[in-house]
Amino acid sequence: MMLSTVRLANIAFAALIAGGMFVIWAGYNPATLSPSTYVEQQQNAIRGLNVLMPVLGAIAVLLTLISAFL
Repeated sequence: MMLSTVRLANIAFAALIAGGMFVIWAGYNPATLSPSTYVEQQQNAIRGLNVLMPVLGAIAVLLTLISAFL
């Protein structure tokens, strides 16, 4: 039961990371933005994701190690 819970949490955090990366890739298309708007958008995204993405990555790695240990 514990292994199943850890695996489910691991998949959920990995999916959050992959989803976040896909949104960044697909959502920040500079073709329709002025240069100043693009820079402002990128700065806001960097500020917002600069802490969140590494924390999600660390949690996913930790859950992967726990899963491998179990």
